[in-house]
Amino acid sequence: MSDEAEARAALDAVNAAQREVARRATSQNWYHWVLGALAAVITVSQAAPLPLSMVMLGAALVGIAVLVQVYRRRTGVWVGGLRPGLTSWIAIAMGLVVAVGQVVSVWAGRHGEAMASLPVALVVFVLTVALGYAWDAAYRADVERGR
Repeated sequence: MSDEAEARAALDAVNAAQREVARRATSQNWYHWVLGALAAVITVSQAAPLPLSMVMLGAALVGIAVLVQVYRRRTGVWVGGLRPGLTSWIAIAMGLVVAVGQVVSVWAGRHGEAMASLPVALVVFVLTVALGYAWDAAYRADVERGR
């Protein structure tokens, strides 16, 4: 075999490995929906009265921890949201969506309008799901390009 053929075979093996990593680490559909629902619960919890607020928040945080463990068990890997490239910006946007939702819900709860947190939570849910799919697409593209 020539050096050129060996080099081509090695590059093909690297490219195949990168595609496999991207395939394995990409979230399954249910992941984004569950994360969106947990983000919505966190949002609503900020307008709920004590101690319900703490119970809801605690349950959502436990839910996120379980979600991470299930993801790791099913894929064999965990990729954090903050990494070089577009994925970091998408993760930051997701965090800002949840943070703004919480601030609006706190304000609504303190002004006797706790029910106003429900449409806010719906927006947080939808944006979290959409940004989750965007993050996966950006991550997959990065890995396939060798980043």
